[in-house]
Amino acid sequence: MIVSPAALAAALGQFPPTPEQSAVISAPLAPALVVAGAGSGKTETMAGRVVWLVANGHVPRSGILGLTFTRKAAGELSERIRRRLDRLAEFEDAGLLRHLDALHRRGALDVFGELERAGDAGGARRHAAQRRLVDDTGAQTLGPATDALLERPTVSTYNSFADGIVRENAVRIGRDPEAAVLSESAAWLLMRRVVLDSDDERLETRENALRSIIDGALRIARDGVDNLVDFDELARFGAAFQDVRERTFDPQRHHRLRRRGACRRAGRGPAAARRPRRRVPAAQAAIRRHRLLRSGGGCPDDRPRPSGCRH
Repeated sequence: MIVSPAALAAALGQFPPTPEQSAVISAPLAPALVVAGAGSGKTETMAGRVVWLVANGHVPRSGILGLTFTRKAAGELSERIRRRLDRLAEFEDAGLLRHLDALHRRGALDVFGELERAGDAGGARRHAAQRRLVDDTGAQTLGPATDALLERPTVSTYNSFADGIVRENAVRIGRDPEAAVLSESAAWLLMRRVVLDSDDERLETRENALRSIIDGALRIARDGVDNLVDFDELARFGAAFQDVRERTFDPQRHHRLRRRGACRRAGRGPAAARRPRRRVPAAQAAIRRHRLLRSGGGCPDDRPRPSGCRH
């Protein structure tokens, strides 16, 4: 028994998949690479693929693993898969699964798409339509075949899934199983503390905003961990470009290219390039103030404070 992607989409009240989507949804159970651009229906196709695999008995619900990069994408994919598998279970329990292709060819499944788009609060009309199909086909009601709480796919981000593996096996490698992944805000605050407590004198000469320095350091830390980069080797990376300043070049040509690039970015004429750029607020004052307060040096500002120094 093979249920087509089009028949499944009609039964679940979805729009029919395109020929390209159908090819992906019903592809053989083997590793495959699918290249698709933004807005091409990737999430829709992945959800359809999961439903098709389960409906045709290729894998159980608990045998599905979906991984994405962001929590938002994981939540959206998980919700689509859960909702459609719940609908699929209704046809399985009613014994209609093996009749879906024949019903689709007759147009008997179009009613589910109409109900989905018109709104069917509680699903009463959908259940009534399913009972009519049972009477029409003589299908034998099978009853619940799976436990929705126990038999369900796993959909999460890569980091969340890896964190679960670590928690489950941490004791075997001598790690704390209760360790937790830092949230975005907690990671930022921790990096802020690292930057402010740093003794690197170069930070006091940076003209970047403090927030920009923290964001940059946090980005380097994350990318280094994700790509297994040795940070000592990363620190030595700049040594390969030490002679860049000493290389000969045409100053006039360099100046012309810089002016041309500035004009293009601003979308105006050469006069726009001659306007002075607004300087970014420096982080050095915040860093110096923090170091002075940490060392017990008192108020870093010489201006009189009527009610004491409050920094």
